[in-house]
Amino acid sequence: MRTYRSMIKNDRQYQVTCKNLADFRASLLLLEERGAVDTPKWLYDEQLKTVKGEIARLVKLVEEFENLKVGKVKLPALSSAVQNVPDLLIKYRIAKHLTQRELAQLLGLHEQQIQKYESTNYGAASLDTICRIADVLERHEIQ
Repeated sequence: MRTYRSMIKNDRQYQVTCKNLADFRASLLLLEERGAVDTPKWLYDEQLKTVKGEIARLVKLVEEFENLKVGKVKLPALSSAVQNVPDLLIKYRIAKHLTQRELAQLLGLHEQQIQKYESTNYGAASLDTICRIADVLERHEIQ
């Protein structure tokens, strides 16, 4: 499951994310000024790595939102992207060498449910279910 917000969705989230970014940058400055005093080097290095990683993640979120707001991002055709989802899910299942039964087992569903989803081009599946299936398919290693 995803634990982090994958994108900034509105101006309020943008403001909160910018504040968090400023806080993490301030924390990084304090860490760098203090150094590894009273902290084992390995722990200090991990703290630096974690704070820098969070700064990088927040910068990407902010940049994406700002670029979307000013029209710097070329978006794909939405209707064609959505219409391709059912075929992509089926193609992924096949490419990962999974039968409908095996995919159903990985998801804790009955094989008939996967058969129904695929025969109706996932028309009866919720967005949450489609995301769960996509996550399982992306993570599945070919045996």
